[in-house]
Amino acid sequence: MWANGIQSSTFEYLKECYDNTTKVSDEALEKEYGSKAIIKTEDTADVVTTEPEPPVTTITATVPKTEVVEPPKLQIPSRPVMPPEAAAFPRLQKIKVTLDKQNHLIFEAERERNKLEIKLSDLKGLARLTKKKELESRIATKNEEIRTIKAGLSGIVRQYGFATVQDFYTAFYTAQRATDAYQKECAKWEETYGEKATPEAETMHDKIKRYQEKSDSHNASQPYRNRTKGAR
Repeated sequence: MWANGIQSSTFEYLKECYDNTTKVSDEALEKEYGSKAIIKTEDTADVVTTEPEPPVTTITATVPKTEVVEPPKLQIPSRPVMPPEAAAFPRLQKIKVTLDKQNHLIFEAERERNKLEIKLSDLKGLARLTKKKELESRIATKNEEIRTIKAGLSGIVRQYGFATVQDFYTAFYTAQRATDAYQKECAKWEETYGEKATPEAETMHDKIKRYQEKSDSHNASQPYRNRTKGAR
């Protein structure tokens, strides 16, 4: 204590004031130290000890944002491509129409020839002797007519690059099958992806999204209303 500059006489004076419960004189202390000193006495009975409150710890939880994954959009495949065989089918059809006309002539000529041959086989007696040569001549004429028309068939297909009539018909029926398959593919594509295609069943995700958009649009169109108006 003396090292702090406090004399023993000062302690004696303060002890005496404490024992006698008298007020400490500022003049006595000022005389002792040459400056005014203020000693604050506290009544130990009035001192209330308050324990410090524990620090408040604030925990902030970060909730990760849920990303909405949009379903992949339907990729519409390209329209079926017409194969070369189907592309050649219209031209082959025109050739076939010409051949059909010639074949019809052949059919009629053969039918008439068959009738002549039946008449010839039915001749009896004197009629067989007088009409046989005439019928045989007419049959021969029909045969020649038939051979000429058939030869014309070969000439028609050769004009369009086919060696024989058989080669033409092979190409024709191949093109016809390719055309039928192509048309079926086009019809299926139109049914699935065309303008008249039936829409697919709506998924639950699409329904929720559609209802949400409808609700947002409805709320945006409503005028603002003060919810606190008229509150008690």
